[in-house]
Amino acid sequence: MKKYAFLVMLTLFVLLSSSKITLVSAQETNENVFTSRLSGSDRYETSLEIARNGWTKAPNVIIATGANFPDALSASALSKSLDAPIILTKPDLLNKDVVSELKSLGTKKAYLIGGASVINSSIESQLKSLGISTKRLGGKDRFETSLKIAKEIGVENGVIVATGMNFPDALSIAPIASSQEMPILLSRKSGLDEQMKSYLKDKKIPVSYLIGGEAALDSSLEKSLPNSKRLSGNTRYETNLAINQVFKDKIDFTKAYIATGTSFPDALSGSALASKNNAGIFLTKKEEMAKEAIDYMSDNGVNEAVILGGSNAVSTKVEGQLEKELYVHVSSVKIEQESYEVLVGETKTLVASVLPKNATNPSVAWKSSNEDVAIVDEEGKVTGKSVGIRDNHGNL
Repeated sequence: MKKYAFLVMLTLFVLLSSSKITLVSAQETNENVFTSRLSGSDRYETSLEIARNGWTKAPNVIIATGANFPDALSASALSKSLDAPIILTKPDLLNKDVVSELKSLGTKKAYLIGGASVINSSIESQLKSLGISTKRLGGKDRFETSLKIAKEIGVENGVIVATGMNFPDALSIAPIASSQEMPILLSRKSGLDEQMKSYLKDKKIPVSYLIGGEAALDSSLEKSLPNSKRLSGNTRYETNLAINQVFKDKIDFTKAYIATGTSFPDALSGSALASKNNAGIFLTKKEEMAKEAIDYMSDNGVNEAVILGGSNAVSTKVEGQLEKELYVHVSSVKIEQESYEVLVGETKTLVASVLPKNATNPSVAWKSSNEDVAIVDEEGKVTGKSVGIRDNHGNL
């Protein structure tokens, strides 16, 4: 975690019946963390760190396997409607840290994603002993599991179809699926299973998003789905950027989440936190993030990037790249006029400019050295209160 501090002292002479006071104009960024990380010693601890960051209380949680991606992929679409973090587990036992976190969150119900071969029935028993009820959403395979989750969410807002054979496409759309409450249906390249087709038949579906190119999902899918739109790029990273561009109006760019595009756990856990904040997830290579992605974040005013996972997943080199290319640091603060005449009871507004003009977080804080003589608000408006009397050192 890096912190930057920038403070400029500017002397302003305010004439109150021939007396002087000093005001301070400050660019205070020491508390603004531009790039930070949510990570633990492994994928399981990282998922807990993400949960702690987003939730102090969570009556509902989603528990998914951290061992493999297929069943877990569809889980993200549930998180917003349930206001639930996604906590990853090994198949047979919730570790003591997970148990402690569930108690801290006050969890009452856990949604288990996948069948008993993915999350063992022993975990159900463990949860029951903690006074936590369970609901299992799992089928005979990844496709049926995604269908069961879809039935839980409904299709009134639309559906998302992604390949069930790999994870990046589904992860890229995960926070959007969650925030817009659209289920992610996992598909084979050739098309949806018959059960899915039967479920979708005669339903009023406003839009069907196909994620990825024809190498992942055959062109025949576009004709078989109602109101279909394909979102894709030449690589997983281009597809990821295309998704964030299409859903630009649905995303709050105050904060962006950064995750590796070569592994699924961190982005999966992070998708719940991203959707909670209506933010997007941007995928990156370990050692370098695409300039197009950073430029897009910068153009849309991102002023905080949260990296999901440790440096083995997203290197410190990418962290430095974000600091260098995403954020423009303040070089100076300049006041437009150094002296004003302000009478008792009179109000005038001070104006200061931050350079460079495209600096990130270009805030200016104003402070009076003697509020008995003059007060100043956060907009730089000074109001004279009383006549100031200077001592032998020229201070008020």
